[in-house]
Amino acid sequence: MKIRAIILVTCLAAWQNVLAAPADSSISAILTSKNAQLQKSYQDLESRVKSLEAALDRLKQVELAANSAKDAAAVAQTSANNAQASANNAQATANIAHHSYTNVSYAGLRSFHEGCVPNDSAGPNCMAAAHRYCGSLGFAAGLVQEVGSDAYAVACFR
Repeated sequence: MKIRAIILVTCLAAWQNVLAAPADSSISAILTSKNAQLQKSYQDLESRVKSLEAALDRLKQVELAANSAKDAAAVAQTSANNAQASANNAQATANIAHHSYTNVSYAGLRSFHEGCVPNDSAGPNCMAAAHRYCGSLGFAAGLVQEVGSDAYAVACFR
């Protein structure tokens, strides 16, 4: 019985060696394959991260450009508003010889343009009325020069 036990133990040890050898090489092959797959996945991931970082850098540049354009537009709008305000407040004078200078009643000018009312002599409605009044007299242009208590002084030009 002792001999049988020794033979059995020897056979078991030999059998374990046989089983162990292919198992080690199979595990090694599997580990090598998995390692290669992991390396490729890592390289792919690293490449994607670099692409995303480059895209993020481009996006930051676009954002900076957009902010610069927005700032420039705000400056331009402010400049335009200031220019418009200056234009609205600007007054020009010119020495032009008039050909007719007449006091015209408010009602008389209003008959040429209904929007012309007292205290609006420099407004577009009264200027249009003065121009039409002068046109009706054969002149090329006309404008309100002075304001009286019940009439405007209108200058007409050829």
